[in-house]
Amino acid sequence: MVADNRLAVFVSGEGSLFQFLVENQIEDLFTVNLVVTSKESAPAVSKAEAFGLPVLVFNVDQESELLQELLKRGINFVILAGFLKKVPLSLIHHFRGRMINTHPSLLPKFGGKGMYGLRVHRAVLASGETETGCSTHFVTENYDEGEIIRQQIVPIARGESVESLQSRVKWAERINLLESLKQVLGET
Repeated sequence: MVADNRLAVFVSGEGSLFQFLVENQIEDLFTVNLVVTSKESAPAVSKAEAFGLPVLVFNVDQESELLQELLKRGINFVILAGFLKKVPLSLIHHFRGRMINTHPSLLPKFGGKGMYGLRVHRAVLASGETETGCSTHFVTENYDEGEIIRQQIVPIARGESVESLQSRVKWAERINLLESLKQVLGET
């Protein structure tokens, strides 16, 4: 049985989270059908091509064209996986309750505009926290303020570096996103 949930994954960088989703898709629950990026040079583009997936490169000024293209391709669910641009409002409104972002902290801590990648992990370590983690949430008009779907805790090790913390949180993000999709899309 093929899933009715056709996902578009929005990426800006390496695409490791996107790659994990493709390699672990649950065909009766969801399939990754499109990769969307604002950076034609993003390493995720070559990963998508290697998987035989179409890639859509867009400029945020092309808001209505992007929505029309998603609809034309039958996309009914959007995942932001390391996507660093502000999502156009028309997409947020159209996919309300069907657009998920993954964030590398336990929101609401260390979220908001400008909090991504190593910036988050530096802030976590500077704060003296003993644990961090990752969150998935529904996307709203405000950065990282949508309803939290699921969180996964990652303890901070003594002498933890920013890079080692980022690596461990990235792994947790993969599992957390997959479990979030199971929860939201209804696998029992």
